Amino acid sequence: MMMQDALDTEQDESGLPSSRRGAFVLSLLAKRKEAIAGRMASGIETEWSEDEEHYQGIDDANRAFVSSTYAHAKRWATGFGSGEKTPTRSVIFLNITRPYVDAASARVADMLLPTDDRAWALKPTPIPRLPQSLVDALGGQEQAQAIIEANIEQAKVSCKAMQDEIDDCLTESNWHGEVRHVIEDSARIGSGVLKGPYPCKRTAKMLRKQDGFSEYIQI
Repeated sequence: MMMQDALDTEQDESGLPSSRRGAFVLSLLAKRKEAIAGRMASGIETEWSEDEEHYQGIDDANRAFVSSTYAHAKRWATGFGSGEKTPTRSVIFLNITRPYVDAASARVADMLLPTDDRAWALKPTPIPRLPQSLVDALGGQEQAQAIIEANIEQAKVSCKAMQDEIDDCLTESNWHGEVRHVIEDSARIGSGVLKGPYPCKRTAKMLRKQDGFSEYIQI
């Protein structure tokens, strides 16, 4: 009993007792196992492999003659090509999938990610309204309308400042490049995942001259 109490009082940097920390880890592992089982049962990875092979121009006829990671993995898994005779018929794959996929992804990217422009904007509401309770507290509709008109310009300035702040965050996180990757993946295999933005530490060097000397410093 005393040992259990000691374990319950033992804490790490997160402030959780070790017993609760162990239960939390087991819960995460159970959810992870459930997610893996659900993904395998859904058959989505098979669909991804088939879509990728069609995009790369690979089928069962030419798999043994194509230098591709996907083709090699499937040859190794199925034993395809071992002991097979050289085919006497054409195994050419007329790939009409790739140009259509590339054209579709490029068109969607052009619509959603215009060059040197943004596909979104922040503007104040055209007809600002206040809740009736606030209107009554301000002394009536006329007084409330006067306050609204007096703050319209400030609302425009605030929207412009917030728009610049959001635009700066998207630019710093390479939002356009990441979204283009998602669009290309979605067009090729039907699924895309976008993560972030999240902070990332990077080390850079800068040349500093001081008192006649030059030195490189890390920033």
